[in-house]
Amino acid sequence: MDQNKREKQLMQKLKQFPTIKDEQSKTTLYQSIENQLNEKQASQHHSKFKWIIPSIASATLIVLIIIMVQPQWFQNDQLSDTPMTTQDHNVEQKDQQMAIMESEEDDSDDLEDLQGFETLEGGERAGELIYYHDESNRFPIFTIAVSDREGQYVIPISLVSTSSTGDPNDYYNRIHTFIDEGALGVRLFPFEDIHFEFANQNQTIYMTVDDDYQFPQGSTQAYIFQMSINFMFADYPATSLTLRTESHDYIDLGPLGEMESLEIEEMVHLAYKLYQDENRERLLVPLRETLSGDRFYTIDEAFVEMQQTEEEQNIYAPIPIDVTFEVDAADSNQLKIFFESHAEFGNNTFTKEMIESILMTAKSFGFSEVDLTIDGVDSEISNFNLNDPLPVPDAVNPIILH
Repeated sequence: MDQNKREKQLMQKLKQFPTIKDEQSKTTLYQSIENQLNEKQASQHHSKFKWIIPSIASATLIVLIIIMVQPQWFQNDQLSDTPMTTQDHNVEQKDQQMAIMESEEDDSDDLEDLQGFETLEGGERAGELIYYHDESNRFPIFTIAVSDREGQYVIPISLVSTSSTGDPNDYYNRIHTFIDEGALGVRLFPFEDIHFEFANQNQTIYMTVDDDYQFPQGSTQAYIFQMSINFMFADYPATSLTLRTESHDYIDLGPLGEMESLEIEEMVHLAYKLYQDENRERLLVPLRETLSGDRFYTIDEAFVEMQQTEEEQNIYAPIPIDVTFEVDAADSNQLKIFFESHAEFGNNTFTKEMIESILMTAKSFGFSEVDLTIDGVDSEISNFNLNDPLPVPDAVNPIILH
């Protein structure tokens, strides 16, 4: 039987089978077949593909993150590449100018209480004022001392450090580096041969020299040394200076003899006058005695002495000798002074320096402020406003240090 005949017979038999209807949809049938195939493949290849599943999930997560973040990257790039508009540029310039102004204002605030002094490179005197007052007390002050050319008067110099740690050891062991003797017309004791050490919260001050140290000859040098020590250390808690060499508990101070300690005297009841060597800078110089050698017991006596000039010593009176004034010292805190009119009074250097001398003198007598009236003179004199009581200074003859 040929092939065609067999196919025809088979077709006839198939037509004779009963009709069978499948109620499943094509989609359901397809899903059923696919599930059976997946189960079979999973049973055969589970060990081979078990590590692929988490890897695919991780990779998919990374791809999704990149797709989500990428538009923002493009947006940032576009923003950075966008040219700055005139308005944006103006805003940026304004911000920069405001930043500069704020910086300059901060710097100005830091120095506004220097009362007319500039901070000069290397620690030079600014010269506008001969006293120093800092209402905020932000800067530490270290007092050193010099003498006039003749060695008769000790002149305190105040080092105002705007960037100090507050450690006096950093300043008293290099006193000679702060003073230009020629510029000020003064003499400096040879402190470079002496080492000072502050200990026990400044309750103890040591002075140490080499074993072969030679104290300068002459009674004048001994006086200058003692008075310098008083001005330099009177404001510290220590009441004496402990003296020692490398191997001895004493120092040979020449005219003063061998001493283990030197008393530090409190410097009070002083009359401040003006010192000027030729045409050099003017300094305030304190006097403890009158020309006749008497100490000052009242501030009235000090003011009378401040009317006396000693031209041969370059010492000048800050108060006119022929002026009439009244002093009221009844209040231990506030000193009141009234000056009658005088030809030299006005908004000038003479009157300004008289006020500065009076303020320092009042401080040495324990007053904290001065109510000053000058007949016939406006209330504004230099940086002083006489309408209000004037506070006494913090220091005298300042040198502003960086």
